[in-house]
Amino acid sequence: MVATYIDGINMYVEELIYSTGLTNQDISKEFDKLKLDRRDEIFADSAEPKSIEEIHRMGWNIKPTKKGEINLGLDMLRRYNIFVKNTSTNVIKEMRSYKYLEDKNGDLTNKPEDKNNHSCDALRYSILNKLMRPNYGKYAVR
Repeated sequence: MVATYIDGINMYVEELIYSTGLTNQDISKEFDKLKLDRRDEIFADSAEPKSIEEIHRMGWNIKPTKKGEINLGLDMLRRYNIFVKNTSTNVIKEMRSYKYLEDKNGDLTNKPEDKNNHSCDALRYSILNKLMRPNYGKYAVR
């Protein structure tokens, strides 16, 4: 779980949870430890609809992510200067090792490697679900 904050063309990233094997109860307890507000929007991997529903029933404002096209999310991320909090060691490690696949000639393709990218995926989800819809939920003025 990462928190993302936008200020103009700067994106600030903070790693909040980086763990495997957590039950939904464990995740809820981690949210409590972080003192998250139950109204905070949390986007979760849409591949886990039962978990999302269970955590939602525990009172959290958790929603399935709209994953969208990977390259679209990466293109959106490139529009920002990304600053990662120095205590976010796993995010830093992932971002340093993030790479694109090579074709048979050793040339880079436009397809990213799908490993060690959990926090990078979370960053993409924040862009695709919230930042691409800045006026979502606001009234249109005509």
